[in-house]
Amino acid sequence: SSGSGWQLTFGSGTQLTVLPGRPP
Repeated sequence: SSGSGWQLTFGSGTQLTVLPGRPP
């Protein structure tokens, strides 16, 4: 609904956005 997910930032500056089981 509101795109609430958490971003993981790795040492190389690579960002991974992980969304929960429900759509944003």
